[in-house]
Amino acid sequence: MSVNVVLKSSDSISYGSGKAIFKMNWGSFMTDTDAEYKVSFSFITELTNALASSDLYVLDLGNIGILKCIQGGQYNSSITNQLGWVLPEELHAGGAEHRLRASYTDNPPATLVGRPTQDILEINFRDLTGTLSQKTPQFVLFLRFEKV
Repeated sequence: MSVNVVLKSSDSISYGSGKAIFKMNWGSFMTDTDAEYKVSFSFITELTNALASSDLYVLDLGNIGILKCIQGGQYNSSITNQLGWVLPEELHAGGAEHRLRASYTDNPPATLVGRPTQDILEINFRDLTGTLSQKTPQFVLFLRFEKV
């Protein structure tokens, strides 16, 4: 069984400083609280001048629960909620020329342990230092949850 969730920044409760907040009722479509889910995503933003070809961000899911992803470091490793990267795409459209995008084949799926228990889902854009982005282009995010 798989579930697809479509999130549009224009439908968020709030969106600013690199964080979009959505209200979710996970129990209405994920009935098994103990199952594991493979999570993959596709993502695209509007064309904007606020982005540059050198921009690189990771998509981070807050309040999702435990993703089986490990963030490596010099001295230790920790669990992370970073789902994957979103890359700039340059389009010579006259005026607004850049957007961020990711296809479901750009990042390997992450494994979510159990159904999320929080009703609030945070979509965060972090730069490579882990800082929330100050850029807030309008976006559409497709999340796919496939029960393992």
